[in-house]
Amino acid sequence: MLLVAALTFVAAACTGGDDQPPQQPSSASPSGDGVTSTNVNVQFQPGKYFYQYNNVAVTLSMETGGSTLQVKNNSGHDLGKPDVYVLSQDDKRYEGTVDDPQVIPDGETASFTVTFPEQVKPDTVGLMVLLFGGSNYGSMKPVPAG
Repeated sequence: MLLVAALTFVAAACTGGDDQPPQQPSSASPSGDGVTSTNVNVQFQPGKYFYQYNNVAVTLSMETGGSTLQVKNNSGHDLGKPDVYVLSQDDKRYEGTVDDPQVIPDGETASFTVTFPEQVKPDTVGLMVLLFGGSNYGSMKPVPAG
């Protein structure tokens, strides 16, 4: 009985001696230059924003006394009434007021006047968000200068 226990122990501990140690994954050798980046100071047109997706193109120009929202709808369906809001650089939300918002039929261009609270100025905007018919269409990007 002692011999059976000893053989069982030895058999369990034995690895056969022929096993190779696990191989470490090889690291890839660099080929080419890889990804490069440069720091370029990009200037933007203050108060100018742009949106384009699914054949809807929108511009917003912030101006003293009222901003202009221009919408070109080639989406294949009517767009609900436009709306915008701003998240300021201090993380506060400010609603824009679109004067006389109207549904924008497919194939049409429409222009609206938008007013923002006095706290919203071109240099305080962190994010400009566009909505149609209460649905969030996404953020508008600033327009680069030149």
